[in-house]
Amino acid sequence: QKHPSIMSSSFLALGKDTYRVPLQLFQENRKKLAARLVAAAADKTDSKIIVVLRGGPSPLRYDTDHEPVFRQESYFWWLTGVKEPDCSIVLTIDSDTATETTTLFIPRLPASYATIMGKIKTPEEWKQDYEVDQVLYNDELETFLEKQIQIPNESTAPLTKKPSILLLRGQNSDSGNMYEALIPKFQSQVLNDANLDTSTLFP
Repeated sequence: QKHPSIMSSSFLALGKDTYRVPLQLFQENRKKLAARLVAAAADKTDSKIIVVLRGGPSPLRYDTDHEPVFRQESYFWWLTGVKEPDCSIVLTIDSDTATETTTLFIPRLPASYATIMGKIKTPEEWKQDYEVDQVLYNDELETFLEKQIQIPNESTAPLTKKPSILLLRGQNSDSGNMYEALIPKFQSQVLNDANLDTSTLFP
């Protein structure tokens, strides 16, 4: 069972009398990341920078359908504050202004989910809860990314490279474990042939 939540337009909390986290904190974290990536960009011909991060998946206990208490992946939490599993985020960062647009991707749950787990939130409710720019479903992620890496008019911008897609991958210096399990595995050949950068994001 998922933790109940209490949300306002400005705060996120996990229940009554729990600490209220301002959603502005996550917005500021996204702005910090955008500014750092633009400042560090070696190739200024990229018109934009695209960051794709996947949250933690729904866990199950061994071969049962029992769900242990879910804990969100730390980097994903830092950027979003999203508590629920099976989500992804895309940050589209303008290389000139360092402004970012946040798109949250959520699971498309079957109607039967509501029988046990209660009301299924709409994309608009997700958008209001986490104060992101737009919300789409996970099955729309690849189509969305294909559009993002297109150059509107290559004939008028011959020196503009297709934007890189930044994915998180690296080794934890304390545990020695690799962060790579959550890297998206694209079905689209267009995306697999794109400029996939797995070295920039990891701290």
